[in-house]
Amino acid sequence: MANVSDAVGLLGSLFAFLAWLSLRRQRKALLEAARKTPSFDNFDTMVNYHSKIKTTNPYVLAISLLERSGSIRPDVENFLRTMGPEWEKIPILEIDMNGIDPHKNLKEFIEELRRKRRELDALTATEVHLFVAGPVISSTIIGAELDNWKPVKLYHKNHVTKQYEYWCPLTK
Repeated sequence: MANVSDAVGLLGSLFAFLAWLSLRRQRKALLEAARKTPSFDNFDTMVNYHSKIKTTNPYVLAISLLERSGSIRPDVENFLRTMGPEWEKIPILEIDMNGIDPHKNLKEFIEELRRKRRELDALTATEVHLFVAGPVISSTIIGAELDNWKPVKLYHKNHVTKQYEYWCPLTK
């Protein structure tokens, strides 16, 4: 019986050692990949390039997730008016959740976001101008849902001027 327990102990130790070696190799590979990641040399050029309407069928997606704030559509329309006549013509799709709670309506929000994405595909949208009023974590969800899709341009409401401003495209 002692020989069996010794063998099991040795096999367990060997397995642990091999797992440690594998994790160490994986860590080295990840660190090397991080070192080789190229710098973001063209960021300013990319931001400037995307600051204009670049395609023939742009759409706005306005998402309001704040409780008791109502639709952000009037603020978005005001922003579009200030940008000029070609911007005023951009159709607006909207999600207004009147607050978001991970225990109550998070699933509903994600489903609605996916419906809007499918709708934008059906409308053959060529770029999306994204305006969001909501918790920061919701932007992570939105970014994950809209990543690797079509050009998505991000706008932020400046708390000093109370006006929306273009920040950058959702980068890849």
